[in-house]
Amino acid sequence: MGIFKKIFSSGSKIVDNGTFKERVAFKFDKILKGEKVVAPKYETEKKAYEDVMKNDEIKKEIEIKHETLVENMNKFNIKSSEVIENSKSSRQLPTRETETEHKNDPTWEYFFYEPPKEQMLPNRLTLREALEFLRTKYETTQVKPGSQDRLTELEKCLSEHDTAKRIDREKLDQIWKYFRPFARSDQQKVVKKLDLAYLQDVMHGKIDDKGFFDIGKQDPRTPKTVDGREKARILEVEEIKKLENKEDKSQND
Repeated sequence: MGIFKKIFSSGSKIVDNGTFKERVAFKFDKILKGEKVVAPKYETEKKAYEDVMKNDEIKKEIEIKHETLVENMNKFNIKSSEVIENSKSSRQLPTRETETEHKNDPTWEYFFYEPPKEQMLPNRLTLREALEFLRTKYETTQVKPGSQDRLTELEKCLSEHDTAKRIDREKLDQIWKYFRPFARSDQQKVVKKLDLAYLQDVMHGKIDDKGFFDIGKQDPRTPKTVDGREKARILEVEEIKKLENKEDKSQND
């Protein structure tokens, strides 16, 4: 049953393809002869057209020639032209070509276009202005107590800077609070070279690692380090003092 179905479907496809080519050739001959060939209608459109053509009043309206419509159609004047480029934005994006083109342009120093100050929104500043403000403000904190002239010069630069003229004082204080340079001091643990060498010997198997985890528990009189020998000497002195005290007590008794 499946074989017959495949044969029938393939045969029907061949027939449909042949009839389609015949219809195309028939329509094409009409077009070459100069006859008007109406585009085929969809089934729903075709049914609606047949229903309309059954109405005599609509047929009369279609057959009437309206002179005003003809005059209005004759007034149309169509001119062809090239496509006008209607780009919403002409701003250049940061690409390799624009970087090469504007490498010496101050407005492209940070690899993006800096708009003119007249076109900027109120209470806004550029990255360049923010860095200049932070750098000058930071220099005022690093001035030595005896350099009063330098401090006065920096404060004058801050007061005459564009940021002081266009940006609110409160906003500048917030920028300085959250984006100012700072230094962090952390406590660093330094490993002794002798301990590091001992650890490397243990890792390479040169030394038995049985007592590796008991390094802090070992008798300080026996280590081979300088600190160990110093501790051993101190303990030896303390033991001698204890023995002397015992002898003094026994003699007194």
